[in-house]
Amino acid sequence: LEQEREKLVGLPLSTLMPREDAEFWADALAQRRELYFSVLNVAGVHVVANAAPVADWDAGEGMVFSFYEMQKMERQGERALRERYRLQRYLAHGRFEDVNHTSREMSRLVKLARTFAETGQPILVYGEVGSGKSLFAQSIHNASPRSAGVFVAINCANFNANMLESELFGYTEGAFTGAKRGGKIGLFEAAAGGTLFLDEISEMDVGLQSKLLRALQERRIRPVGGVEEVETDVRIIAACNADLPRYVEEGKFRTDLFYRLNTFPIHIPPLRERTGDVPLLADFFLHKLNQKYHSHKCLAPGALSLMERYDWPGNVRQLRNVVEQ
Repeated sequence: LEQEREKLVGLPLSTLMPREDAEFWADALAQRRELYFSVLNVAGVHVVANAAPVADWDAGEGMVFSFYEMQKMERQGERALRERYRLQRYLAHGRFEDVNHTSREMSRLVKLARTFAETGQPILVYGEVGSGKSLFAQSIHNASPRSAGVFVAINCANFNANMLESELFGYTEGAFTGAKRGGKIGLFEAAAGGTLFLDEISEMDVGLQSKLLRALQERRIRPVGGVEEVETDVRIIAACNADLPRYVEEGKFRTDLFYRLNTFPIHIPPLRERTGDVPLLADFFLHKLNQKYHSHKCLAPGALSLMERYDWPGNVRQLRNVVEQ
């Protein structure tokens, strides 16, 4: 309570509380009720309180109160939640060493991404489906000063606007029908100190894009249904396989958000533009699959020749699937 002990000992608890809180606890004492996780104001400090009757009522009527600083409990809860995200494998496993390549363009791209990783600024990763955007995002996180933090990923195309807003920013109790009691923390808060990966950001609702832009600029968010804002400390990596400049021209994507994200762009070339990487990637996947299935298979020269001439519309992911097949 940030007061000297001598000034508090011997005072009736009611003198330290607003009248409505004092009446509530007097009623609890009269009914000898146990109470847990109640929020009240004691000497001007908001605390979470537990209360229980003394074990031996013959020794005198009384209650044992335990007070906990509310902000400290919230911080502990957030830390526990972030740890739970870790346990749920919200971690980045990919590293730049896992980007198998021989092409000069990919070498340049990896070097550029390493440089971007150190800045801490938002990054926009372009690339066709299956080109390795998630691997680059994870590698950037692991090469950044935030590598000890969590890596939380969400695909924006999997949610409608309202659901995505509550996933990203969280919500307060009673914010909407079906909201969980006590509310829910959003991914911005869950990823605090780490990285939030927004895949297929091109599919995000335009109205929600403005809220994302504000979160990037001011590093503050407001949960759905909430009044107070919450400070955020998260690095954003966004990815898309769409033609984002065309989306901007058509009004599907905000111009200001595009330029905010596009300060550090990374464009992953499709596999058909770096066919020299195909044999290396095929051998890499085959080695991993041989370990998985305890086999000793190899690729015939004719097979590799066919693979190098193929366009690979599904890029590296398709190549991996073909090798496994």
